[in-house]
Amino acid sequence: MLDRFARAKRRLLRQPHPVERVLVENHVALNQCGLFAPSLISFRSYANDSLLRNAVIGRLYSSGWRCTIGALRHRVEMLTRHPAYARTLAPRTVIGNDVWISDGAAIVSGLTIGDGVMIGAGAIVTRDIPPYAIVEGTPARIIRMRFEPEIVDRLLASRW
Repeated sequence: MLDRFARAKRRLLRQPHPVERVLVENHVALNQCGLFAPSLISFRSYANDSLLRNAVIGRLYSSGWRCTIGALRHRVEMLTRHPAYARTLAPRTVIGNDVWISDGAAIVSGLTIGDGVMIGAGAIVTRDIPPYAIVEGTPARIIRMRFEPEIVDRLLASRW
C-alpha cells in the first residue's frame, strides 16, 4: 500500500495544475528557501537560500546557494507583467533524482532535468537536459555525459 506522500505525489504528477500546496517528504532540508505552490520535494533533498516555483523535485536532490527552479518566462507582448494580472500558473518544472545544481544556477519553468544531472555554477538552463549529463554556461549546454550509455540505462532501470 502506498503511503500518504506517494499517493499525493502520484496525484500531483497526474494533474496539470493541482491544488495550491507544497508537499515535502521526510528528511528534506530547505535552508531559507522560497517555496511556491504547487511543489513537491522528495526524500533526502536539500537546497540553500533558493527559489522553488511549481517544481517536482526527485530524491537526493542537492543545490548550492541562490538557485532558481522554475524561473518565469515573461511574454513581452503582454500589456503588463504584474502578478495581479497573470492568469496562468507557470509551467511545472521537473527535476530528476540525484541532481546537483551548483551556486547561482537558474532553470527556466516548464523544463525536465533528468536523473543524475550536474549543473555548473551560474548556468542558465533553457532546454530539457537528458539523464546523467553535465551542463554549464549561459545558456547551459552539455559539456559531457557522466557515464557510458550502458551504465546510464542500468541506472535508470533502478527506478530510484
